[in-house]
Amino acid sequence: MSSAAICRYPVPGLDELPEDIRTRILEVQQKAGFVPNVFIALARRPLEFRAFFAYHDALMLRDSGLSETQLARVRTPIGLDLGGEAASDIALSIMSEVVAVMHGRSGAPLSTKKREAVLQPT
Repeated sequence: MSSAAICRYPVPGLDELPEDIRTRILEVQQKAGFVPNVFIALARRPLEFRAFFAYHDALMLRDSGLSETQLARVRTPIGLDLGGEAASDIALSIMSEVVAVMHGRSGAPLSTKKREAVLQPT
């Protein structure tokens, strides 16, 4: 655990945590390669920590009804990098990627395609 302060309350060390919480934090660390600070800060309140992960598990580990093949097709984050920040820009970005995928296209700028066509030998 880092010694830098991440909240105004004392943050327990890993060895001070109940076994189930310590195990969960180590699982997250192994899977993600790091432990989010919010988990460490929340760990000082075991009841809330357990409630958070119970809710997380109920949402994330339930049967989605999708096959492994279907789940593998899920892409996140979605959208083309158009640079906009307004809601309408984000909607356009998302729909642009959706249309590109539906038509089997990359979403690359057309100017790139023109250059590639010029550079390719005939």
